[in-house]
Amino acid sequence: VCSSDLQSGAVASTLQRALDIAAPTSDVLFTLTDWYEQRGEYAEALRSCQEVIRLEPQSHRAYSMLGSIHMKRGEYGKGLDILQHAVDIGATSSSVYNNLGIAYTKKGEAGKGIEYLKRAVEQSPQFIDAWYNLAVAQQMHGQLKKAELAYLRLLELDNNYKAARMRLAARSQEHTSELQ
Repeated sequence: VCSSDLQSGAVASTLQRALDIAAPTSDVLFTLTDWYEQRGEYAEALRSCQEVIRLEPQSHRAYSMLGSIHMKRGEYGKGLDILQHAVDIGATSSSVYNNLGIAYTKKGEAGKGIEYLKRAVEQSPQFIDAWYNLAVAQQMHGQLKKAELAYLRLLELDNNYKAARMRLAARSQEHTSELQ
């Protein structure tokens, strides 16, 4: 199943029928989890992802997905714990590092969040959202010059990233108001 097919409701019913006919495979469950997650059906995504973990208890990919789903549900503490477990058992993807950075920052540990966000952009220099999250975390942690540089790097990658433009404009406004 390709990702464009995930938009179709027929995919879920086909996957569900496959699960009814035969024992579930991790690949089918990963696809189903992804489909539910894209549709915002997080309870269903959690159930199918937990089934993958039952089948493959050491799957850092499954734990990464599970942590991401909890994050999307606003359950940052739970997401953080699961994502940290994913890293502990071998996950090294930039999206896991990005999500860990967000979770730590939201938990009030911006310093630790910044460490993970730096890993995300070092591993995937074109990862626009990770650059944005890094800049926001740095700004929250008082690293204003570094945040400004991260916003500028982000705008080099995507000149139309509105939130970064707005934050840079606000920062510029702060500097201008300081003039006598």
